[in-house]
Amino acid sequence: MLMLIVDTNIFHECRRLEDLPWENLGEPDEIVLIVTEPVQSELDTQKSSAKTRIKRRALEWTKHFRELITNDQTDHVIRPSEPRVIVRLDATQPDAQHDDVLDRFVADDAIVAIALTIQSEHTAHTVAIFTDDLRPMQKAKKVGFAVKNIPDDWRREPEQTEEDKEIARLKQEVVKLQKQEPELILATSTKTPIKKILPIYKPLSESESDQLIEAIRNRYPIETDFERARKNTSPGRIRELSSAIPQSRFIPAPQKDISRYIEEHYPNWIKKCRELLDTAHNCIGLTYYGLRLSIELSNKGTRPAHDLQLRFKTNGNIGIMPGDDEETAQFLKTQGRTFLPPECTVCAPRWLAKT
Repeated sequence: MLMLIVDTNIFHECRRLEDLPWENLGEPDEIVLIVTEPVQSELDTQKSSAKTRIKRRALEWTKHFRELITNDQTDHVIRPSEPRVIVRLDATQPDAQHDDVLDRFVADDAIVAIALTIQSEHTAHTVAIFTDDLRPMQKAKKVGFAVKNIPDDWRREPEQTEEDKEIARLKQEVVKLQKQEPELILATSTKTPIKKILPIYKPLSESESDQLIEAIRNRYPIETDFERARKNTSPGRIRELSSAIPQSRFIPAPQKDISRYIEEHYPNWIKKCRELLDTAHNCIGLTYYGLRLSIELSNKGTRPAHDLQLRFKTNGNIGIMPGDDEETAQFLKTQGRTFLPPECTVCAPRWLAKT
């Protein structure tokens, strides 16, 4: 049996005695918590404490003790087994042999003096002071009495200060006010990560690229007739048009622009076409195998949300398209086309303009 002489801290500063891990104190089959007369008197006084935290626990335990006294009992079982834990009221008087060290009129000293008496009466059991207060620990050490410290993790959470209570109240007020406004919830139909298996296409061979480039050259050959625009603006054609339409005249392109087109722009456009063909195999799988994701927006608040604007941001390309499956399929099919660079429309130099 382990007999622990307790002070009032065990009732106020620790979690509920029923919830403490008493098995961590060793392997006794029974633990008896001795509540001496100084502790009983202090709990009686604390019933009128201005501190709610202390007053509540003092009222709870003095009620248990009053019931024990009324029923002529001393033990209150808080744990039936493994180990069995008992709170015991005790009327033992203090030992007088250490009056030079212990002042029996001081509660903490009186508890140590009473513990000495209990130890002398229960030599077959282990007896110790169970506290985390400095004075009883110090006095017990001076008279050679064993002390067992209350573990730090047995303490309950600190009581909220008035400032903490005010902050909590203000937070509740904010939540209350927020509930009077729109409360928008954005959710997707996807609860788990989506895995997509995309096909990998082989790149075009050099000969295949050459054949396609040749086809592009045939479809969009380099311009050689730089008088084409003049022929399309012949005087006979202009006379047929309404006099309300302004007359236009042909301005030939400067030779330097024609040279730049022949030597730079058209060759560079062919080069971009080849670069597109060389990387086309990386894009085909992505464009034909789109991911469809449904997004649901709901308002759980008490007011409607007016002038709402949603912004979607992704790390890659995204297409947002309301509509049925057929529209979506047509959209994806369109995205699957491979377009040539925009310069492919240059069948004639842009500098050959009519003004």
